Amino acid sequence: MPAAPTRFFLLAALLSCSAGAAAQDPLRIAAAQRAPLRDIDALETLCDGDLPIRTWLSRLTSRHARSPRWSSGPCVTDIQPTISDDPPAPSRGQCVQAHILPRNPTSATDRLMIELYMRSERGGRRPYAFRAVETPDGEQMRSRLEFENFWIARFPGVRLPACRQLRAP
Repeated sequence: MPAAPTRFFLLAALLSCSAGAAAQDPLRIAAAQRAPLRDIDALETLCDGDLPIRTWLSRLTSRHARSPRWSSGPCVTDIQPTISDDPPAPSRGQCVQAHILPRNPTSATDRLMIELYMRSERGGRRPYAFRAVETPDGEQMRSRLEFENFWIARFPGVRLPACRQLRAP
């Protein structure tokens, strides 16, 4: 009969571990990673809009940064999305973050983060806005194009698809 106390201990350990990780939502993270770029390009229509966000971020950063560490929880950027069809305030505060650590950091605080504001809708979740933060000086960017330009300026030689120009919706 020693199995019953062991089961109780394992259940208590699992519950205590999951309580600390309550902010992590693997389904929200997966939805953000799979979502097409057009979901976060509110004011632009670009030729790569069907590309998944995870693929775009990997192609952009892989030569100069480690793989992003994904997390979810409350939004941390202080730039609120201003798109006319924003969800109501209660769901505004949930985001997915990708934490990016350059391979050759310039300082101990040289980290970047992109944040995807998420909306809950019937059948799942999807991102609707993009924010990026360059941690050392706190510069915040409101669009993925702004982040791409920042990344290319910092790491010359990054190649993006030839279709960077805007196209008509």
